[in-house]
Amino acid sequence: MLDALKKMSPDSFERLIKELLIKMEICKSEECIELTQYVKDDGVDLYVYDNILKMNVVCCIQVKKYTENAIGLSTVKELGGTLLDKNCKSGMVITTTQFTKGASDYNPSGYNIQKIDGNQLTKLLVSYGLGIKTKRIVVNMVDTEYLNNL
Repeated sequence: MLDALKKMSPDSFERLIKELLIKMEICKSEECIELTQYVKDDGVDLYVYDNILKMNVVCCIQVKKYTENAIGLSTVKELGGTLLDKNCKSGMVITTTQFTKGASDYNPSGYNIQKIDGNQLTKLLVSYGLGIKTKRIVVNMVDTEYLNNL
């Protein structure tokens, strides 16, 4: 699944993450999650608000669809700066790859920044039934017990 995610267009990937967050019930209603414009988004791809009037940002989310590069400390610090600007205490960086040690270890005091790497993302998508199909396979077997009791 991770390979398929890496082949998605960046804007489709952002929409998928929005769908995942809605399924995870990260906010009260679908209207409380807003995708930002694709370019010049100030380092935030999704805002989660505390209500449908979108008065207070409660979570800023940065989405990174990379094929190889790990997410470095600068990306997580940039999100930390955005949290400060938006007077927001929670954020997420979600990626198709992984995080460098510096990025993984970075947790600024007073802020909650969740980091979801490609493996965690894949597990979440599967557990919420997004991007997967379920196919049942029927295997016919000889019922020797039935045949022997005739």
